[in-house]
Amino acid sequence: MELLERGHFLRTLEEYAGDAASGSGRLVLLSGEAGVGKTSLVGAFRDLHPELRWWWGACDGSFTPRPLGPLYEIAVDVGGRLVELCTSDRDRRELFAAFLDELGGGKLPTVVVVEDLHWADDATLDWLRYLSRRIAKRRALIIASYRDDEMAADSSLRGVIGQIATHAATRRMALPPLSPEAVRRLAGDSADGDELYRLTGGVPFYVAEVLNAAPGEVPRTIADIVSARTAALSPDARRLLEAAAVLGGPGGPGAAGAGG
Repeated sequence: MELLERGHFLRTLEEYAGDAASGSGRLVLLSGEAGVGKTSLVGAFRDLHPELRWWWGACDGSFTPRPLGPLYEIAVDVGGRLVELCTSDRDRRELFAAFLDELGGGKLPTVVVVEDLHWADDATLDWLRYLSRRIAKRRALIIASYRDDEMAADSSLRGVIGQIATHAATRRMALPPLSPEAVRRLAGDSADGDELYRLTGGVPFYVAEVLNAAPGEVPRTIADIVSARTAALSPDARRLLEAAAVLGGPGGPGAAGAGG
């Protein structure tokens, strides 16, 4: 699907990469709801700059994620002393310091991508804190993405973001859904753009799935995502959501008590 309304964000990443190349490292906190195109944006930026050294890791959404999962994933690709430290029972501070040393080892800036930070374990968040205090003097750009619509009020990530957002090297980037105009452009002659926007809220993933589905069909992928997200709700919250889905819109003051 065509990448629309993301030029400003690509240019901003270009600016941060330029800062990194001059020795002023940056840590970018890239937020947005699920499906809004965070991975697509970073992927497009990588396509523009294949000459840079790219390290890519992701947090695991399993019930028992491996501590420091993204760092271990990167270490396997980097190899050398970094992977040796990951597989030994050494102090984490030594591992963090070794990672920081590796960042400055290339002729070109290093771009470190850490995806799905909303699933990060405490050790990974400690690693991010460590990097955020030291990245300013490294020729590196760190992009950490997360879903800002899935963080609880007491989330550990929320507290960490509050801490590192004040550091001079930290930048924040919030990726919005597409505008109605962009959705109409993507729909073209194949669908009603206004109705498509109403159904999807401009979230690129949903737009693409609906356009690829048969007319009137609810894409299985979207149904699975909604089921997974509602499964985490309480029984009362699920019943309320089911009632709202049946109503399909505002039900008026008496709707809450209707039907017992």
